[in-house]
Amino acid sequence: MRFTVLIIEDDPTMIDSLRSVLETRLDDVKVEGTGFEKARTTVESLRPDAVIMDVFEDQTGSTASAGATWEHIWDVHFCPVVVHSARDMPTFLEGKQQHPFVCFQPKTADSQERVVDKLASYRTHVDSLRAFNDEVAMKAAESLRHVSLLVWKEAANENDRRDILVRLTRRRLAASFDSPTYGGTRMQAWEQYIYPPLSSDLLTGDILRETRGDPDEPSAFRVVLSPSCDLVVSQGAVEKALVARCDRVSKWLKKVGLDATTAEKKLRERLPKEVTRDQQEGVRILPGLPDHIPLMAVDLKDLHLVPLTAIDLTDGDAGRDFVRVCSIDSPFREQLAWAYVQVCGRPAMPVTNAADFTEKIIRTIKAGKGA
Repeated sequence: MRFTVLIIEDDPTMIDSLRSVLETRLDDVKVEGTGFEKARTTVESLRPDAVIMDVFEDQTGSTASAGATWEHIWDVHFCPVVVHSARDMPTFLEGKQQHPFVCFQPKTADSQERVVDKLASYRTHVDSLRAFNDEVAMKAAESLRHVSLLVWKEAANENDRRDILVRLTRRRLAASFDSPTYGGTRMQAWEQYIYPPLSSDLLTGDILRETRGDPDEPSAFRVVLSPSCDLVVSQGAVEKALVARCDRVSKWLKKVGLDATTAEKKLRERLPKEVTRDQQEGVRILPGLPDHIPLMAVDLKDLHLVPLTAIDLTDGDAGRDFVRVCSIDSPFREQLAWAYVQVCGRPAMPVTNAADFTEKIIRTIKAGKGA
C-alpha cells in the first residue's frame, strides 16, 4: 500500500533532497512538499501517513506557525512526525519526546538518511493506523445508515432528530468496537484499562493513586466501588466514594494457595485458571499498566470512604489527596462490581455445628432414605 509522506519545509532544495532519498530508499512512496503557509490545509486535504517538518521561524523569531501546525497534526490528524531542524528542540515537543511516533532529528550532514530510517520503522505501524481509521469510517457509516431509520420513525421534531441521531450513532459505534474481533490475537490483560480516563466524573472501577504515593507501590492505589450513577457530581447523590485498598500480589497468591516458593511448573498450571476468577476470598488480581500501575491485588474487604473533593480527575497538580490514573473498561468494570457484590452481599450467618449436621446427613444417606 502506498506510503504518503508530507514534507513541511520552507527550503525547496531540502524538500527535493528529502524526496530523492525517500523515493530511493522506500518502495511505493508518495512524497508531497509544502511551506508553512499552506501546511494545515495540505494536511487536511492530503491526510498523510507521516510528516517530516522543520521548525519555521519568521522574521520576528517566532515559531508559532510551526507550533500551530504541530498541534493540528497531534490533536486532529494524528500520524508519525519527524521534526527535522537545524534549531534546538522546539518547546512544542516538550513532554512528547518519548512518544513512539514522535522523533526530533537535528539537521546534519547525514541526517536525511536517519530521517528515512525512522520513517521506514514507522511504516508497518502506519498500515495499522490506516486500517483502523478505515474501520472507524466504515463502522460510522454503517451506524448512521441503521440509526437514521429509527430516528426518523420515532422523532418528528428536527432538533430532537439531530440530537438523538448523534447520541445513538455514538452508542452504536462504541458498541460495534466492543464486539470481539474474530481471528485476532487475544487481548492483553492490561487492555482492560482506559488511559487516560474519558469520563468527567468518577466511574466504578476507576483506579486512584495517592498523589504523593510511590507509583510502583500497590498500597498507594485504590479502586472505586461506588456505583457510577452515584458519582455524577451534578446529581449530588454522594459526597464520598467507596474505595478498596490495593496490596501486593502476594496477598492474592496466598488466597489461591500459592506463593513465591511454589514450583514454576505448578504456577504455570494454576495461574491461567486463577486469574479468570472474579475474586478469591475477597481479593482480586489486577494487571499492571506500563509506567502507571504495578501488578497488584485489590482487597474488596479493605474498604474506605474518600471525599470526592479529595480526588483530582485531571493531572494530579490540584493539591488533592488522590489522582485518578485510569478507568476499567466494560465488561471488566461489571465483573469487578459483581466480585464486590459476592463479598458484601453475602449474609452474615451464625456458626452452626457442622460436625453434627454432617453426621446426620451421613446416617440418612447410609439408611437409604436420602440417596
